[in-house]
Amino acid sequence: MFKKILKFIFVLIISGIFFWFFTNTDSEYLAGIREAVNSRDVPGLNGETIEEGEKSKSRISTLSQPKGVNFSWEHNNVLYSFSQELHQSTWDFYNSQPKVIQGLGKLPDNWEEKFYGLFLEEAEGDNTIAEIVAQLKNLGDQEGLDSDEMVELAVAFVQSIPYDDAKAERILKGLEDPPRYPYEVLYEQKGVCSGKSFLLVSLLRELGYGSVLLEYEEAKHMAVGIKCPEEYSTYDSGYCYVETTNPGHRIGIVPYLNLEDNSAMVKGEMEYFNENGSSDLKRLEGVKMFQEKNGKTYRGIVKTIQMTKEITVLEETIFDMRNNLIKKKEVMEEKKEELEKLEEEMEEYKAEEKYAKYNSLVPEYNDLANSLSEDVEEYNAAVDSCNQKIKDYNRLVKDF
Repeated sequence: MFKKILKFIFVLIISGIFFWFFTNTDSEYLAGIREAVNSRDVPGLNGETIEEGEKSKSRISTLSQPKGVNFSWEHNNVLYSFSQELHQSTWDFYNSQPKVIQGLGKLPDNWEEKFYGLFLEEAEGDNTIAEIVAQLKNLGDQEGLDSDEMVELAVAFVQSIPYDDAKAERILKGLEDPPRYPYEVLYEQKGVCSGKSFLLVSLLRELGYGSVLLEYEEAKHMAVGIKCPEEYSTYDSGYCYVETTNPGHRIGIVPYLNLEDNSAMVKGEMEYFNENGSSDLKRLEGVKMFQEKNGKTYRGIVKTIQMTKEITVLEETIFDMRNNLIKKKEVMEEKKEELEKLEEEMEEYKAEEKYAKYNSLVPEYNDLANSLSEDVEEYNAAVDSCNQKIKDYNRLVKDF
């Protein structure tokens, strides 16, 4: 009996220790770590430790294994190109830098702010961003571009760097795939939303413009905000949205995402809605802002907003109309299934010569059939209305 009591006390003590450990562990931190692994293209848990959000300050003292990288892209019907000498040794340096969070200690509330800051710091001895901005300015001067047009040229340059579809697919599957430093994106000549956004913010800072990183945790997406007049800014934030993933996105226009591959949809002609239509687009919502840095204001947004106001209103209207049509179709499918079940039941009664039961279901069947007929008529009219809006949209977007 005494041994049983001792065993019981021992179990209580052990249980108390485990209870204390788990209740005193920082649950928000653990949640943050899970988010870091499972959302957007940010850190995993394996690798070097980030201590207090600071990156190694090691100087790149030697440059070896040079690699000439050629960049070319089209912007406003002009073909731009330049060559930049990069180095395997510098790529090796950045590739070895911290890209993950590890440990059981409590992280500060602003750990994401510090984490993203790692990717915006150039190592001592690396002047790549300044050299690229100098090349962009030289190209812009040749075309007589003003300061804001230089920003648009830099945006088009980053957008032209190929999107890393393989990495994006791994991220969408929830696999660990740490983000890349701007130098890695340049050297590898490919990147996803995070690495390309880090690169653009670095270029904007060098150009002297205010900027911020825009993170959409639920959508697993990242973009850039550039300082602009508040009355024209995205979310009334004082910053205008900039998409970096692929060419064709104008500053200040928040795209929809394609559900299949999470790519940002460039404004273009929409397909007409038909009976097989589906909700293949999603809005970017729930933005968080990090690494805000003050600087010059981009004012080219005024012209863009004037051009896109009608397009944006139509786009929102079409988006809502498409979703309402999908919901209407679901209701119609339910009524159709219910009608088919009633018909089967009535046929059974008829075959069994149970005419009283058959007749008792006739009013219900007729009411449901009439209701479905009205729904179909309303649905077809709504499809016509939606497709007319799409026709208007396509007419406007051709001149965008």
